[in-house]
Amino acid sequence: MIIFDFEVYPNWYHVSFLENDAWHQFSYPVDKSALIAVITRDTLLGFNNRNYDNVILSAVLMGFTPERIYELSAALIKADSPSWTVRKAFGLDDLTQNPSLDLIDIQPLIAGWCGLKLLAARMHYPKLQELPFDPTVPLDASQQAIVSSYCQNDCRITQKLYQQLKPQLKLREDLGKKYHIDLRSSGDAAIAEKVLVAEYGTTPHLLKKAVVKHEVYQFKAPDFIQPKTQQVKALLNDMESATYKLGVSGRIITPDILKNRTVCMGDRIFKIGLGGLHSKDSSGQYKADENYQIVDVDVVSYYPNIIIRTGWHPEHMTERFNQTFKDLVDRRIEAKTKGYSSDSHSLKIVINSTFGKTGYPDSALFSPNLVIGITLTGQLALLMLIEAMDRVGLNIISANTDGITLCIKRGFDPLLMRICKNWEEATGFSLERSNYKLFAQRDINSYVSIGLENQIKTKGLFAIGSALNVNPKGDIIIRAVIEFLQSATPVAVTIMNSTYMGDFLFVRQVKGGAVKDDIKLGKVVRWYYSTATTTPTRDLKSGTKVAGSDRGMALQDLPALLPCDLDYERYIQEADAIVQDITQPKTLGMNSKALSMKNKGLSPAPLLHKGKTLYSDDFSSCETIGTQTGEKCGLIKVEKKIYSFTEKGWPGSFATVSKKLKLQVIFGGVTEIEDNEVTPLPSTLREQLFNALTVTQQNKIRTLNNCEMPGNE
Repeated sequence: MIIFDFEVYPNWYHVSFLENDAWHQFSYPVDKSALIAVITRDTLLGFNNRNYDNVILSAVLMGFTPERIYELSAALIKADSPSWTVRKAFGLDDLTQNPSLDLIDIQPLIAGWCGLKLLAARMHYPKLQELPFDPTVPLDASQQAIVSSYCQNDCRITQKLYQQLKPQLKLREDLGKKYHIDLRSSGDAAIAEKVLVAEYGTTPHLLKKAVVKHEVYQFKAPDFIQPKTQQVKALLNDMESATYKLGVSGRIITPDILKNRTVCMGDRIFKIGLGGLHSKDSSGQYKADENYQIVDVDVVSYYPNIIIRTGWHPEHMTERFNQTFKDLVDRRIEAKTKGYSSDSHSLKIVINSTFGKTGYPDSALFSPNLVIGITLTGQLALLMLIEAMDRVGLNIISANTDGITLCIKRGFDPLLMRICKNWEEATGFSLERSNYKLFAQRDINSYVSIGLENQIKTKGLFAIGSALNVNPKGDIIIRAVIEFLQSATPVAVTIMNSTYMGDFLFVRQVKGGAVKDDIKLGKVVRWYYSTATTTPTRDLKSGTKVAGSDRGMALQDLPALLPCDLDYERYIQEADAIVQDITQPKTLGMNSKALSMKNKGLSPAPLLHKGKTLYSDDFSSCETIGTQTGEKCGLIKVEKKIYSFTEKGWPGSFATVSKKLKLQVIFGGVTEIEDNEVTPLPSTLREQLFNALTVTQQNKIRTLNNCEMPGNE
């Protein structure tokens, strides 16, 4: 494997080839025969080379002058159209079609677009280096030597990235051999499209021409969707009566009737939408004990099996799509059963990515009807399972897209198993179960669960590691939190014992370029918390502060040892704050209590709570619930009675009025509710409160409410 990278300036260009640890470097003027000897010897691998370096290499082989190559480079960088249009405009060959060359681009293997420098920072590469000179200005000989060295650094970064992506490349090579398709430069979604279309027996080009688009789409639930409760029946009716349209981007717009739609069952509120069902969860934790166990049930390959179960297919394709897709699923199951891990993993990529491609307007599999059908059916079927669990009193503590987590009494296993089996028989789907001894979450998308054998499952904030699509955010903080949850190790012990610099780093991409204390750092910056600085890093262009960079020391080059100014205390404080947040004990039944209060005309809120106090929050981690008062919720408490209150402009604090009238008045805060019923505020009491206000306050109320009631003038 030979790694390569080009740099282009108005009067000069350069390419570096890294073969194992040997360098082959060419600068203008190029010895073309020597260049050809290198590029034909082994596979050439680059980063985004399909859109840039391949095209530049083609121009060099064609004998373009440095000036013409600079024009080509500028056109490729500035082009809004695909790179092949620029290549054709310059009359250049597509090198991927040259039988003498073997080219791989590993950029598509990274989920989501990001540049090589950001990936270098995510991999904790030792040296982050920006292009040393303005690429629009000609270089002298000394500057050219510096750029050559810079180019080598980029090749080394690409080499490290290649090492991390080797398993993914191997899967693509194996799968490509079976279908006689080069998949090595394809992302997961592109693989799904290419393989499925090949199995189907046509080409992406022909299928794209056949894609059908409508102004509106409808949804009809499959026959096995049979909800029991009135609210889910109403939801089903609204889903089927709604019309679904495509936005300017070609993506489906959520109909108004489904926007902000919720379903309340048991002790939970579930959010509905085209993105999938999820419960509204606040921070806190549940722990298994001698009385309760935590059980998680997930639907196996949910979206793929909805396709198989319903027989739905893209409108521009036939039922053969379903059989093709089912064959792939069956082969994956067989490979997994027989221990053929390579086949199993590669087919899993195809199967799981197929649904994603049905939502891309430029895909040969684009199918809005399929996207709508799968996502809505998935939510309705899961709600049927939730209905069944709720009817027999099984306590759901969280749910998200394809899984439900419960906290149930020990001994209730047979009941849970019967509910799950009945649902499996009714829907045709399969469930798999896990048992946890702890389930802690910051919100629905960030949680840590610890299994009975101490195995860890994480998501969102807590999913740290070497993920190439996530910026490091002081991983040692989360690592310390997980260690505390898993083994009760104090967070300070974990943090103080780490000797790896990468654990302490934060990484951000700064659109306008980063600057710290007047030192320019480039568009990718990394830092650690330091005791030797108080200033933040800022965006050079906008002047805005880079989030989280206060007291952060920029570190573009990694040191051999941990710096002596590392602010351990701040890392410990942040880890402690997360622990405190997610280890608040959650209690079953608090949301039901909050709903009961709301039905009485109260506005439930935690008595001791920081942050939002809206009813839509999860109240499970609250010890006690009171009611909000104030203009927003229309409630005022005088002495021990709660009254409804509709006027605008009343002051949020009644401290002075309370002293003047010798009454306890609460308006704009949270109060205990005791056994209060809400009654309208009597006019005599209202007048008494009004007269105790200042003249300015009275006039404000009159103006806002067009009120002629006399005051104390």
